[in-house]
Amino acid sequence: MAKRKRKKVITPIYPYDPLENNHDVEGDVAPVAPRKKGAKKGAATKATPKTKAKAATKNTALKIKAAPISKIPPKKKASRGGNAFVACLALLTTACTVVFFVIAAGYMRELNTARGENDALRQMAAAMEAEVVPTYEVLRLSDILHVSAFDLMMSEINPDFVCWIRIEGTRIDYPVVRGRDNEQYLHLTFTGTYNAHGAVFMDYRNIGDFVPHIIIYGHHTRHGNMFSDLHRFLDGDFKRENPIITLIVNDRLVKYEIFSARRTDVNDPAFFLDFGEAGAFHDFVRATGAPPDALQILTLSTCVSAGDDDERVIVQGALRNT
Repeated sequence: MAKRKRKKVITPIYPYDPLENNHDVEGDVAPVAPRKKGAKKGAATKATPKTKAKAATKNTALKIKAAPISKIPPKKKASRGGNAFVACLALLTTACTVVFFVIAAGYMRELNTARGENDALRQMAAAMEAEVVPTYEVLRLSDILHVSAFDLMMSEINPDFVCWIRIEGTRIDYPVVRGRDNEQYLHLTFTGTYNAHGAVFMDYRNIGDFVPHIIIYGHHTRHGNMFSDLHRFLDGDFKRENPIITLIVNDRLVKYEIFSARRTDVNDPAFFLDFGEAGAFHDFVRATGAPPDALQILTLSTCVSAGDDDERVIVQGALRNT
């Protein structure tokens, strides 16, 4: 009788399907060691290191780690206080933007007005310039009687007209006025229109026949108007290339040679005007570093910036005995 072959039974390493019921498998499942050949069915089989390693390899290959289910936090409802704050902030931002543009528009309007007025005055001055004669005599304020055609024309526009100032190589080319004090023309143009750029004006204390020291003021603006170009004279090369300040009065050109340009403050001796004592002017000439033969000193002054009330940039010239 032929011997029946025993059907080979393979014991599974995993007693369950890891994918059944969508289980999450974390870590290794303990392997079940195969029976040794000849061992009785149902008998316990001792796991050897070799079988453990083999089972661990298969176990690692089949190990599945399910992706965690993300939990979306519920949206928080904005509080009434938070909404009010955001609304106030938006309103404030809008208001600030509107105010900024209104101020900017007003500034540009005043700037264009000042430029237009000064350009018209320059054209009038250029038309009369052919009659002007250079002179090296001192500027006497008694000359400001406006007997020339040009001076009469300027004084008809503004009776406070004193002279015309010009510096080659710069945009300084303006009529000069003298008011009742040093504040009148801070925000009035030559024609008397209110404007932040004001006018170029002589110190109101410059009165009398002979004034040894003349001071003229003008604003420093962001767009280079009025006396802004005085800052350029702080550069030594620019000062050497543009050494003359010219005043025009009664058809005469009075020229001052620039000898100093510096940043200072309102307490600088350059603003001294009391020359009642004998020898005071000569002391002033030495103190400022002007040429010893200077007959008259001219000081031009402008501010440094809008936030500094005391700081100044000054440029000084001397009318020399030549």
